[in-house]
Amino acid sequence: MDLNLSGLLDRALGGDPEAVTQMSRFDHAALLEAQAAGRPLIVTREATVIVLRGLLDHRFTPPVVQSWASLIRRGYIARPEVSLPIQPLEIEFDDTCEDAISETVSRLDEIGDVVDGEVNSSEILDLLQLLGEP
Repeated sequence: MDLNLSGLLDRALGGDPEAVTQMSRFDHAALLEAQAAGRPLIVTREATVIVLRGLLDHRFTPPVVQSWASLIRRGYIARPEVSLPIQPLEIEFDDTCEDAISETVSRLDEIGDVVDGEVNSSEILDLLQLLGEP
């Protein structure tokens, strides 16, 4: 296992969507190996808030946030050469805020869709409130 990949996975779980872009240079088998070698993969409320605030402040672009949400929601990095079915990473949401994290990640994964592709500032603020942020 590549120690760099383990660090990137930790960064992604901690709310750094740009880590997912860097993780895309690894194949899925390497991601599964990184998971097997480490602790449980858990996304917290705080990490989700970091992503939302970064999107709101334009530190993260919508496509990068969508890639993060897709990995968190589905457990793999979507790529043209990936054929399904695929064994996803086992990513869990913090029990104390699981529903709000799940709803937020699902919505962020829709960025770029023809119908639901835009997430405006007002919606981001609503999602932050859902997560208990003032």
